[in-house]
Amino acid sequence: MSPRKGKKRAPAIDSKVTCETFETTDEASLAISETSIAASETSIATSETSQAISVSFRQFSGEFPSWAAFHEGLTEYQDETHQLYKIRSTNSVADRNKQRSVTASRRGTSTNLFDESLEFYTKTLICTHEWTFKPRGKGSRTNHNIRSIQCSAKISAVLVKDGDNYKVRVSSHVATHNHDVSRDVYYSCAEACKITSPGTRNVVKTLVQRGSKKKKILLYLKEVSGNPVLPKDVENLIAKMRKETYTSEDDNERVGQVLRDFSEGPENAVNVFRDKKTGLTSCITFQTAHMRRMTRKFPEAICVDATYGTNINRYGAR
Repeated sequence: MSPRKGKKRAPAIDSKVTCETFETTDEASLAISETSIAASETSIATSETSQAISVSFRQFSGEFPSWAAFHEGLTEYQDETHQLYKIRSTNSVADRNKQRSVTASRRGTSTNLFDESLEFYTKTLICTHEWTFKPRGKGSRTNHNIRSIQCSAKISAVLVKDGDNYKVRVSSHVATHNHDVSRDVYYSCAEACKITSPGTRNVVKTLVQRGSKKKKILLYLKEVSGNPVLPKDVENLIAKMRKETYTSEDDNERVGQVLRDFSEGPENAVNVFRDKKTGLTSCITFQTAHMRRMTRKFPEAICVDATYGTNINRYGAR
């Protein structure tokens, strides 16, 4: 019989060789992928290193007739560049004179002493991001707002003698920061939102005495200063002004100042009764505008307690 005609069979494939070939290919691809991952990690590390923040500004320099003028010029410089510096350390004129006197007596020479009424001989100011954070709590709540990142920005100023006068000279200034310096970061600090203008503070005091709401004072401060003042800044300013007002050690003077400030409020009333024979104050009454309005609207529901503790015995008058 003749052989069957049909398609030719395909040659047999060695399965062992094929599997080994596939395994070799997989190992090569894994090696390539690991190499690419390592290369990407290296590139990421390089990019992070290259993106290290370094912000530099023009240096603050010059001579000033007093420490007050120095701080005034520094405030203008900070507002212009959005940097923020705080005093880290100072050296008094008294300590400087004492040190110079000891050195002169040891050498047997005369010394030139400074006027101690100037108070400070040197001042060192550092960036607020250089302070070492010192937690005051017990760790029960985490503090997520920490500025300390060891910034190297620093200003040094020294008192120098110029003939018969004195000047404050900026001796050195490192104006390079290792963090972002911007308007938003600057005004996020409470120190940058303080109201220091005497005229503005007087207007705020007048508004408080007239009973203006804090929202109105907030809008006024935003318009005048141009800074993003917060409601908490207004509360701190009002509290500080009240604390500065009542500084007398005499209780009578403090009470008189409180009553005068209270009476300047709109529709507030204060009455002081004095004994004609002794000249001593016998009674003080004061009413807020709200109390007077409530008395006019609901006079039959107001109980006037004329003597302390008489309500217990039902002596209150209606």
